Amino acid sequence: MSRIEFDTGDRAKHQKSLIRWVRRRLADEKGKTISDSQTGDEWQQHGVLIADGVGMGKTWEALGAAAVLLYKRSRKRKDGIKRETNKRQLGRVLIIVPPNLVEKWSGEINRRGEKHFYNYLERWYSVQPERRRFIFETLSSAQTIRRESDIPRVSVIKGRLDPGGGVFIVSNRLIAKPKANKRLTALRRSPWDLVIVDEAHHGITNRILKNFLPAIDKGAPVLLLSATPFQLSLNELRPIFDHIGKKNNKGLRLINAKPIKAYLDVAKTLTADSDAVSTNRRTVSSANRFLRQIIARNSNIRGMTHRNRYFIKADGTFSQATLSADINDLARNLSEGAITPSPEFEAWYLRNRIRLGGTTLGGNKTCVATDLRQLLSTPGQAKRVSGMDLPPESMRLKALVAWFRKVAVDDLISTIDDGLPRKTIVFTSFVNPAAKELQDILQKVWTEAIAIVTRKTRDWHKRCGMALNRLQEMFEELKPQYPLRNDESQHAISHLQEDLDNNIPRALLLALSSPKYEKLIKKELNAAAKLASQDSDKILTKWGVKPDDRVGEIVEHAKRNACIHRRDYKWLLSALVLPPEVDRFDGESSMGQRSKISFAFQSMAGPWVLVASRVGFEGIDLHAWARRIVHFDLEWNPAVMEQREGRCDRIGRRLKKDPLDIFYLIVRGTYDERMFHQLSVRQQWHRMILGINRNNLDIEGDLPEPMTKQLDRLKALELNLSPEQRGG
Repeated sequence: MSRIEFDTGDRAKHQKSLIRWVRRRLADEKGKTISDSQTGDEWQQHGVLIADGVGMGKTWEALGAAAVLLYKRSRKRKDGIKRETNKRQLGRVLIIVPPNLVEKWSGEINRRGEKHFYNYLERWYSVQPERRRFIFETLSSAQTIRRESDIPRVSVIKGRLDPGGGVFIVSNRLIAKPKANKRLTALRRSPWDLVIVDEAHHGITNRILKNFLPAIDKGAPVLLLSATPFQLSLNELRPIFDHIGKKNNKGLRLINAKPIKAYLDVAKTLTADSDAVSTNRRTVSSANRFLRQIIARNSNIRGMTHRNRYFIKADGTFSQATLSADINDLARNLSEGAITPSPEFEAWYLRNRIRLGGTTLGGNKTCVATDLRQLLSTPGQAKRVSGMDLPPESMRLKALVAWFRKVAVDDLISTIDDGLPRKTIVFTSFVNPAAKELQDILQKVWTEAIAIVTRKTRDWHKRCGMALNRLQEMFEELKPQYPLRNDESQHAISHLQEDLDNNIPRALLLALSSPKYEKLIKKELNAAAKLASQDSDKILTKWGVKPDDRVGEIVEHAKRNACIHRRDYKWLLSALVLPPEVDRFDGESSMGQRSKISFAFQSMAGPWVLVASRVGFEGIDLHAWARRIVHFDLEWNPAVMEQREGRCDRIGRRLKKDPLDIFYLIVRGTYDERMFHQLSVRQQWHRMILGINRNNLDIEGDLPEPMTKQLDRLKALELNLSPEQRGG
C-alpha cells in the first residue's frame, strides 16, 4: 500500500517523484518524523514545503499528493468502517490562495481535456474505481470562496450533509481575517483531510496557519507551496517551518534553526581567502539533511526553455546581457548594452536626483529610491515625482519603441509564414499612469506594423476571406452540438467580416491568411465547443453516478464543470471579435476581467502584447505563445524577477523551437545601474541556496570572480533539495 503512485505523464516525471516524497513524509508510518541530529529531538511531521521551481507544476504536484494522501487516510477505520467503503462521503480539502489565484486553481480542477489535471486523475481512478471513487469525485470539482457570502453552510463544510465535503478554494485575505462569523470559524476549525497553502512565502501565511492550529492539532496534513520560499535568506523560512513539525506529546511547534544558521555563516566565507568551506562540509551536510526532511525542490531539471538575455540600446538594437556579480564584468557588459541618455535628459535627471537626495536627512530613503525609479519610467510616471519639472523624454520608452517597431513586423511576418503566434509581455512595477502609457504607445506601434505587413502581403484579403468562410461552415456544423444564445459565433464572424469588407487589417485577420494558423484555431474552437456541449447529466453519467445517487455536492460538482466550459467557449469567441491587440493586466481591472485577459492571451486569438503590473508577477499562466519578456523596470528581489520570467517559462509552452528572450532597459549613469548590480549579486546567493544546475555551472559565466576562482568550494556549498527517493 505504501507504493501507491500518482503519475502525471512522461513530460513531468519530476512531479511523480515529489508526490511520492509528500506521501512518504505525511502518510507512510516510517517516514513522517523530523529528526534533529544536533539536539536528538524528533517531531511528528504534519506538513511539508514544496519549493519546486517556477513553472514546474506545483499545482499538479499538490493535487496529485492530495489524491494519494486521501487514499492513504481512507484506509484508516472510522467508527469501525473503512472510509473507502463509504462511497458517498467525499474528502475535505481546503486550498488557500491569494485572491488573484482563486480563478487559476478553480480552472485547473474544474476544466477537462488532455492538458488539464483531470485527465490524469481519471486515469488514476480507472485503475481502482471502487476504492478511489470518492477521491475522484472529491477532486473533480472545486467550490470557490472569495468573500464571506460565498461560504457554504456549516453542515456542508463539516461534511454532515450526505455526501458533504469536496474541495474548497478560499481567498487568503478572507481566511486571515482577525474576526470570524460562525461559517468562517467552521471553515477554520473543520477536521480537514488536507490543507494546501499556495504562495506560502507571503507574510500572511503565518497568520493563516495560526488560525488553523485547531485543525492541525486534529491531524490535518499541511502542504505549503512556493517557487521562491525565501527572498534573500534562509532564515526567512523560520516562521513557516514552525508550523510544519509537532513535538511529541508536548504540542510545541519549533524547528531548530541552528543547521541553517551554521550553513549561512559558512556561505559568507565564499569571497574570503580561507579554507572555511572545505573544513565545514559537515555543516553543509547537516543543513542538507535537515532541510530535505521538510522542503523539496526539483532544482536540477530547470531549463524547460532556453532563456536568452539582452540589453535594449537607445536605437532599438540589442546586445547580450549577463547577470554577473563581478564589478568589472558588469561594467563591461553595461558599457556595451546600456542606454546612453541624451544631455538634456541627463541634466534633468541629475537635477531631480539632487533635489530628492536632499530630502533624505531624517527622511525615508526607501521612498527616495522609489521616486528615482519613477523618474526613469514613462513621462507620466516621472511627472508625478518631478512635478512641474517635466522630463524632456523617457529614454527607456524611446528605446522600447525603437526596438518594438522591428519586432512587431517580424512577429507578424513569422506568423503568416508558419502559423504560430508569437506574443510579448512587458512588465512594469507601476500601474498608473505607466501601464496605460505603455499600452497606448505599443498599440500605436503595433498598428503601424500591421500596415507595413499588409503592404508586403498582397493576397491577405483573399486568403482571409476564404478562411472566414471555412470558419463560418465550422460554426454551422457546431450549432446542433452546442447552440449559443444570441449566436455568439455568428457575432464573431460578422465582426471579422466587417473589418475585411472595409479593408481594415488586423493582426488576427493577417494570421488567418496562414493555413496552419487557421487549422490550429479551428482545432482550439472545436475542442472548446466539444467540452461546452456537455451538460451536468452527461458529466455524471461519465463519472458512473447513477440517477438515484445524484444528490448534494456531487450534482453541484457536475454543474460547475459544465458552467466553466460554457464560459471558456464564450471567452474564446469574444477573443475573436474585437480584442485589444495590446492589452493591460493590472490592479485597475477586476479579477474577472483579469481572468478573461489571461485566458485570451493563452489562446490563439487573444491579445498579442500584454503590459503587466505586479498583479501579473505570480501564479498566472501566460506561457503558451509567449516569445519574449521585457523588464521595463527592475525589482530589487531576484525572487520577484524569477516570478516574472516564470509566467512564460513553464511546462506546456507551445513555441518549442523558439527560446524565451528576456530584455532589460538600463539607462547608463542612473539608479538603474545600481539596481542591476544588486540584483546580479543577490541572484547568485539565491541560485546557490536553492540549488544550481551542476552541468551548467562551469559555463554560465554569471558568477563573481571570487566565486569563479573557487568553483569547487561553491559546488561543495550547493544545497541539494531534490526529493529523496528512499529512506525517511
